[in-house]
Amino acid sequence: MENNKEFTGIKIEDMDYIKNYSYFNTLLTITTFLKNRKNVKLEYSDSFYKMLGSKDAIDFLTNNISFEDFKKESNGTMYTFLKKSKDILLYKPIPEINSVKLFKI
Repeated sequence: MENNKEFTGIKIEDMDYIKNYSYFNTLLTITTFLKNRKNVKLEYSDSFYKMLGSKDAIDFLTNNISFEDFKKESNGTMYTFLKKSKDILLYKPIPEINSVKLFKI
């Protein structure tokens, strides 16, 4: 990779196991990998923050909270939401919750 070369976007191919695919965990893994192991300076757009939909995710990606704190808060929020909403969900099966995690690269 050349220095001072700018890239936009990401392309993911061969998603054989799309049912178990978590774009959110993949996004967290890639951004953390680039930032921590490749020393790539990442700048996030407002639309990126909006897509994340979580202040905790933004805080994690901007190094304001640890991954452990982010995971605990996010998983708790998701399970609480599912528990409260499960009686009014219109469609079956009820959505499954994927735990927040970073993949090993």
